[in-house]
Amino acid sequence: MASVYAVLYDKSGTFLMAKKQIKSYYTQADGGKVNALGWTIKSGPGEYALPGGKLEESNIEDGARREFLEETGFNLPLSPDNNPPKTVKFNVKGEVLPPSATSFAFSAVYFCASEEGVENTWSNISEIALPNSRDIAGAIMRRDIETYSEITLYARKHGIKEWPADNELKWVWRWSFSNKNDWAKIESMKNDDNVGWYYCILEYLCFHILNRKA
Repeated sequence: MASVYAVLYDKSGTFLMAKKQIKSYYTQADGGKVNALGWTIKSGPGEYALPGGKLEESNIEDGARREFLEETGFNLPLSPDNNPPKTVKFNVKGEVLPPSATSFAFSAVYFCASEEGVENTWSNISEIALPNSRDIAGAIMRRDIETYSEITLYARKHGIKEWPADNELKWVWRWSFSNKNDWAKIESMKNDDNVGWYYCILEYLCFHILNRKA
């Protein structure tokens, strides 16, 4: 099954990059599950990542929006100047396919926002949603929460309003193509079986959407 990833960026070359948990303690998959001992994340545990996962929708953009919300707890911000999202499909080698391609290994949807929109989204995820997710995971480990449906009850009791539906991301940062350290991290992903597709996705953003020079 193909995968889809959401890339939130601004025209200055700043974008959101995440890091996965090593273990997840709750997921909405299969009707919702929790595990006090945690499950080791199957794809790239502890690695850098973009919000994304299996594409379940016929509309790729809808799938990217869903994955972003599920993993971060917040919707994507509005795009300035009605700049429409751009969907790009890749084959298993990371090569770009024609928009009409019906078979592809993974896809990325690039959402352009204002610099303020990217910063505010990052702040909301980092300061609200992910700390709430850690709170919920802690309650699961203490067995204060024993079923997925109890998460909502726990949240209401403790005044929690925003949290990711899936406990997959540990951190989210703002990276920039202008930052040499960030670019070095991106290049280190190239040809890596666990995270190589993120290099392809971000390389396309850098050189084909933002039209930056090497």
